[in-house]
Amino acid sequence: MKQKKSVVLVCSQATKEEVSKITGPFIGVDRGAYLLATLKQTMIVAVGDFDSVATSDMTLIERWSKTTMRLNPNKNETDTEVALTYALQQGFNDVLIVGGLGGRLDHSFANVMLLLRHHQEGCVLQDTHQRIQVLTPGVYDIQKYHFKYLSFFTLQAAIFSASGVKYPFVQKKLLLGDIDAISNEIIDKQARIVVQEGLIVMMQTHD
Repeated sequence: MKQKKSVVLVCSQATKEEVSKITGPFIGVDRGAYLLATLKQTMIVAVGDFDSVATSDMTLIERWSKTTMRLNPNKNETDTEVALTYALQQGFNDVLIVGGLGGRLDHSFANVMLLLRHHQEGCVLQDTHQRIQVLTPGVYDIQKYHFKYLSFFTLQAAIFSASGVKYPFVQKKLLLGDIDAISNEIIDKQARIVVQEGLIVMMQTHD
């Protein structure tokens, strides 16, 4: 099995409380880089167009980042996309994206699309209220963490099973648009999810 090489992308919607609970290494994304700098956390790289960052804040970012990638605001890629591509090119295969949810809905949805695009690389989107990851065919033991609900969606036909949950199922077929696998709950120490076919978008959430 390929050894995990972990990194945390801290994006613009991240909070001090969320980041303070996480151990790096870190990549700062736009305003997320400024947050890391204020917390005196060294970054592998700070990535963004930084169009909303004051000159004095930019100086602080550059002090706490080993490298700064200042992007043209007129670009096709999002800041998070550029940062994630950089992380994957550097060999990171366990990527936690913090602060990539909330705020503008189109940005949040784009970040979920990034998970689907890079579904083989072990990327996870997380904030205080939710954790989102894509499951490919295989067996997964899912920790409950502090989340109450466990929901499943797909953008293509998928077949999967779930045990250790309030509503277990065996070889359930899930189609695009199906919403009947929402609001399950982990009742054991962990849930076991077995994906036979397709890709599953798994969300852990709480109120």
